[in-house]
Amino acid sequence: MTKKMQSKLTFIMGPPRSGTTAITRLLMSHRDVLLADAPTLGTALPDAPTYYESGIFVRDVPDEEILARFKLLDGNAPFIVEKTPSHIEQIERIRRLFPEALLIVTHREPVGCLRSWKVANRTFINSSQAFHQACKTWRSATRIAIENLGKPDVLPIDFAEFMTNPSVAGRIIFDRIGLSTDQLDHCLGAMNGAETERLKEVVGETVRGGNTRLNLAEKLQIAFFCRQTEAEWIAEYESMEGLAN
Repeated sequence: MTKKMQSKLTFIMGPPRSGTTAITRLLMSHRDVLLADAPTLGTALPDAPTYYESGIFVRDVPDEEILARFKLLDGNAPFIVEKTPSHIEQIERIRRLFPEALLIVTHREPVGCLRSWKVANRTFINSSQAFHQACKTWRSATRIAIENLGKPDVLPIDFAEFMTNPSVAGRIIFDRIGLSTDQLDHCLGAMNGAETERLKEVVGETVRGGNTRLNLAEKLQIAFFCRQTEAEWIAEYESMEGLAN
């Protein structure tokens, strides 16, 4: 049985490299927001840096302990934000434990997303995950996102729309969460500022892909694993009239 919290919770999730970090940096710069990252929730791994994620739902943490850890943060700020891309696989568990939470679900088209993954994998993920596995991860997360489009607790954010006009997207996000928009310009500046980077000189390149290119085999893997799912996302998302809805 969950107990209603004083602070309003927002969980940010989606495929890796789909904009979850940018949205987190935007929100954490607001005076009324507390970021529930790994150090705050007690899930930091020894000698491992954290990039805003807590990973609490994919660690070996039972439901009662998760509730207890969030309860310790309750009331410390009007709004609490947690960000872990892979938590999209735990979306029903999050709903069950925190039924009043807002779920921000991000999406990024697969070519840009997987180019960014290559940059991140080379620079700081230090993962042995193969490219085809990364494609499968994108597909799995996107299919879950599609299944949840239109649900009242979900705010879908398309990476391209967000990066093209972050002030409009930011206002929509702030309004949906309940944040005062008088700090929006400050938060947009902080989102792009070096002072909020936890890994220097990486964010910009992973957003744009830098000089990273996909080879023919990788393009074929994206076509095989991701093309149909991307078409399904576009159809469902456009039926909602996009972010403006």
